[in-house]
Amino acid sequence: MMSTSSTTSSNSRPTMTVVNGRLPQIATPSHYDLTFTQVDLEGFTFSGTVVMSLTRSSTAEAVDHSSLVVHARELQLLSSTLTRKSDDSSFQAVEFRYQLHHETCEIVFDSSPWTTTSGPSNTDTECTLTMEFCGILNDQMAGFYRSQYTDLQGRCITMASTQFEPTDARRAFPCWDEPALKATFQMTVILPNHQLQAISNTPIISSHTTMSTSNQTLIKTVRFDKTPKMSTYLVALVIGQFDSISTTSPQSQIQTTVYTRPGKAAQGQFCLDTASQCLDFLQDTYGVPYPLGKSDLIGIADFAAGAMENWGCVTYREAKILVTAGTSTTMKRGIARTVCHELAHQWFGNLVTPEFWTQLWLKEGVARFMEFVALEHLFPEWKPWEEFVQSVYNLALSLDSLESSHPVEVVVTHSDEINEIFDAISYAKGASIIRMLCHYIGKQTFMDGMRLYLQRHAYGNTTSEDFWAALAEVSGKPCVKFMEPWTKLMGFPLLQLIQDDNNSKITMTTNQFRSSNTAASSTENTTTKEWPMPVTARVEGSDKVFGPWVLHGPDHDDSEAFLKQLEEWSAGNKWFKLNVDQHAFFRVNYTPQQWSRLANAMTSLSVTDQLGLVGDSFAAGKFGYASIVDSLKLVEGFGEHDTAEYVVWQELAGNLSTLASLYRSEPYYPQFQDYVKKLFAKQAGILGWESSPDESARTGTLRGSVLRMMGIANDAETKAEGYKRFMELTRMPSLEGAVSGDIQRVLFHLALKHDEATVFPALKRVVEEHAGLSPETQRDCLVVMGSVHDAKFHNEMLEYVFFSGKVRHQDVAFPLSALSGGSDQGGRATWNFFVQNYHKLRLMLGAGFLWRDVVGVSARGLRTLKEAQEAEDFFKDPKHPVGSGARRLQQALEVVRNQAGRIERDREALTKFFQA
Repeated sequence: MMSTSSTTSSNSRPTMTVVNGRLPQIATPSHYDLTFTQVDLEGFTFSGTVVMSLTRSSTAEAVDHSSLVVHARELQLLSSTLTRKSDDSSFQAVEFRYQLHHETCEIVFDSSPWTTTSGPSNTDTECTLTMEFCGILNDQMAGFYRSQYTDLQGRCITMASTQFEPTDARRAFPCWDEPALKATFQMTVILPNHQLQAISNTPIISSHTTMSTSNQTLIKTVRFDKTPKMSTYLVALVIGQFDSISTTSPQSQIQTTVYTRPGKAAQGQFCLDTASQCLDFLQDTYGVPYPLGKSDLIGIADFAAGAMENWGCVTYREAKILVTAGTSTTMKRGIARTVCHELAHQWFGNLVTPEFWTQLWLKEGVARFMEFVALEHLFPEWKPWEEFVQSVYNLALSLDSLESSHPVEVVVTHSDEINEIFDAISYAKGASIIRMLCHYIGKQTFMDGMRLYLQRHAYGNTTSEDFWAALAEVSGKPCVKFMEPWTKLMGFPLLQLIQDDNNSKITMTTNQFRSSNTAASSTENTTTKEWPMPVTARVEGSDKVFGPWVLHGPDHDDSEAFLKQLEEWSAGNKWFKLNVDQHAFFRVNYTPQQWSRLANAMTSLSVTDQLGLVGDSFAAGKFGYASIVDSLKLVEGFGEHDTAEYVVWQELAGNLSTLASLYRSEPYYPQFQDYVKKLFAKQAGILGWESSPDESARTGTLRGSVLRMMGIANDAETKAEGYKRFMELTRMPSLEGAVSGDIQRVLFHLALKHDEATVFPALKRVVEEHAGLSPETQRDCLVVMGSVHDAKFHNEMLEYVFFSGKVRHQDVAFPLSALSGGSDQGGRATWNFFVQNYHKLRLMLGAGFLWRDVVGVSARGLRTLKEAQEAEDFFKDPKHPVGSGARRLQQALEVVRNQAGRIERDREALTKFFQA
């Protein structure tokens, strides 16, 4: 769509260039009047006009006084006029110079707008820039795109939606598409059908229907209220037909509305209630009124991410907004988390915005932290901070141990690099170090500092240092120096305790924890002093939490006093658990004596401390800081417990699942399965298959995890029962609500393991023949189909996922990940398919989040060092650019190489352990 043609040749003028991903600062916008004059939902095109109010500062450095550079991608600019407000002088565009790599268009005018008859202007120059443009409603879930679904009458319905974060507003209209270049927006849209609805950031202020002169149909013109000052990536427009449900908060008087495709509105009730209550809570917590007149939540059939925090108009993947009778408690908690996360952004990210994508973590990390603050208020029975440690904190530690990780705050200069950092480092590590600081300075002090930050920088842009400065101001602690290493440096420390041969003296090191095989065997014992570490302790015989001792702090180092205390406890033969409730971001590896004491004391510890011990032990074992056998010994007594703490068993199941995938081709694997069965059999018997009316929501999720582990253990009775129940389901007219969502996927898995030849085609029929399947059930079917081991199904599955038209692009990574990680043959088949279809997939998936995920998943299923090198060589070929998948590829291949080394390293010790 992009053209390099021009109305007049002006090749003598130099081309302005983009530096470090930033536009030349010749002028800055203050307001956009944006009109979509045509949105064609049949031909998939749009056109429009944007009128911008600009100011060119007298101090601006202009490379070429007769041009401006704007962001534009896959747009064609048709005309442009710049009018100087002081004297109404107009300047016409004579050339449009597109720079595809930088996603920009330089508009060259017939003469310089900045020069008057008396010479260059030495005062700020205000002007109006008008541009006509056209573009395409793409199918890549980025920019202004189309989404399709089948309605209740079986008709294919097309809707249009926007997804601008991080750098795709430029695909919808020419603009200054950088977070710091904030402006106000007023949008008008002309709808091709008067029955269509349009939703944007602000309320509708006028709507009228007229007869089109071109085709004599009724068209509707909708105009929205002016927005607050905001970044381009937060602008939103959704066009389609919707059902809705609304509520108005009695406390804040804010109207919250959930919009869904027709016939689905009732399924949004849980989402609506959660959003309304969360909005009131956050408004009180932040101490700043919600800045907009409404709060909309809109379900989109095709959506690349989970949701997007557009100001006042949050868009969601349908699975993140709809709750049906069969929705699992895990999915329900996920929906609540997503709602709280996006609403947290309405202040932290939208009201106050990072200066550039380098500080992406500043909004995403805080929003992830605040989603759990809100969950604790709304759903205390879910014990959300236990889930935080298990699913957020541990995820961050896992990814940040890789050599291919990155600092929380990372310099980015291109859209591909920006897409790369939307990962667990920005979100999960960002949230984890925020939680560490909150605990260090105190929750109330932290919230006071957050309120100061929001009030001080409202409608502006900030850096990380601005946030730390506000917290330092209210706490009196050196927050800037304390936190800078945690954001500027990649990785985290391992606090390793070492006892001498006489058990009389303890020493410690705080080296960086690395997952690479060579790290643990390194003879280098240099202490890492970059990260300040607030260490706390819980000790046998005391209810007190000791500490914090700040190791390597910015203004003092408590290492000596800390070691002295450890020696005292150790001499008294007491167990001690460090990093109480996992508040600080580091791992601990204890002495063998302490591990033994802690194993015996496990049930007397808090749930989060148990989580920490299981996570630290398996991390040490996986990556060679200790023997993996010690990790297995630490938890083997769990199988004797009558009661089970949900998140601890989830953590245990996750670690053992990883080991099962790693050791699945080893001779001792059947003995490993026996170990897993012994560990989980008692819980399987206690929990059974059926839920009881009075059980907690967490019990249902635990039941699913336990049954899944019995399947990994290859328990014949469990597999047979799963198969029997699955076959009964397939004879029902509808699957929705027929089985608890907590065990639905695992039931499908067990049935597949029992009889692949019958269950694989049966799952395919469920997807294709059962009308009205919920997104969760569709995903469960696809993931389990992807888990098939029989090689004859592998290519059939891959073709089905990508090219049958039956699987939405947003969902391809789920079954692909299952196939890639399910077996050695599946991993190889996935990579071969990716290589053979590289160009087709690149065209189909675009250059954003979907491509990034597929690159990583396709490579991660490889098993050997030779295969890892093969994948690396493939992308070295200039014909196979990796684009936004570069970091995911590096991480995947590092995991492959680490796993290959671990299999060799652990073989002898595990063989002996299982023989014994």
